[in-house]
Amino acid sequence: LDGHVITFPGMASQLPAAVNGNLHLKIIQRPHDTFIRDNDDIHTTVSVTLRDALIGFEKHITHLGGYDIKLQHPGVLKPGTVARLPGEGMSKRRDSAENYTSSSAENDINQDYPLERGDLLVEYKILFPDSLDSTTRNFITEFFPS
Repeated sequence: LDGHVITFPGMASQLPAAVNGNLHLKIIQRPHDTFIRDNDDIHTTVSVTLRDALIGFEKHITHLGGYDIKLQHPGVLKPGTVARLPGEGMSKRRDSAENYTSSSAENDINQDYPLERGDLLVEYKILFPDSLDSTTRNFITEFFPS
């Protein structure tokens, strides 16, 4: 998280016949154009046309990790819908620097401290037309009775 400091005891100023100092690593988080971090979860908004919201859709987004994620909704999508994709968020923070051994730092996975991730939350924004012509209005009136 932004501003979090991880301390690695005895990992700085390694000189012969001297006491090693501590290495302090401060996390500085930059804003992203598409994703917002909330602890271990990440949030994004995906726009969906009114047509796709009514009949279903399949879309693809690029994850922060650079890989493709398929989003699909088979039927009617209601305004305000948020989809949760478990395990597609940020790496969960480890409790202490003791968990960051040189081997786990290189591999980022350690049997004692497996890599766990938060979730990706996708909020769907339905795009409504600004206006309707008379043909479209009549069609909607005929096929969507009140």
